[in-house]
Amino acid sequence: RCWPEPGPSGTFESIGAGDRFACGIGSTSSLSCWSIDDLILDDALTSIPAGSYDEVRTADSVACARRTDGAVVCWGFDFYGITGLLGGSYVDLAMNRYNACAVRSDGSVHCWGDGAADPNNGHLFPPSDIAFVDVEIGSDIGCGLTTDTRLVCW
Repeated sequence: RCWPEPGPSGTFESIGAGDRFACGIGSTSSLSCWSIDDLILDDALTSIPAGSYDEVRTADSVACARRTDGAVVCWGFDFYGITGLLGGSYVDLAMNRYNACAVRSDGSVHCWGDGAADPNNGHLFPPSDIAFVDVEIGSDIGCGLTTDTRLVCW
């Protein structure tokens, strides 16, 4: 259930809600998105890529979703260099307004977006000698769950 704006009816396997819109993956791995703010830019709602998905995240006017084949695709009105297709096989996905990060199937983390090339933006440079299964990023911190269930933040 979504609030304050109602979302579509049905069942969902994954949901992502940002400031302006939300997306959900239904029980058939299909992806749908809906506005939760009148200021949403149409690209986020009209350029939803076709395919089957396992996970979705949204931030500002951009969404990223992990396809069932492990690739990550991002779309929407992009101010920060996030949209596009990230080939390869990924197991988890995180994003904030400026960046996105995804955990590769080998446990390494790849980040991209406006701050990804800035070495002073430390939350985009997780430890490279640790294997992760889950990652989350905020504006000033990144944290991941390791393959041996430890929490590591940077």
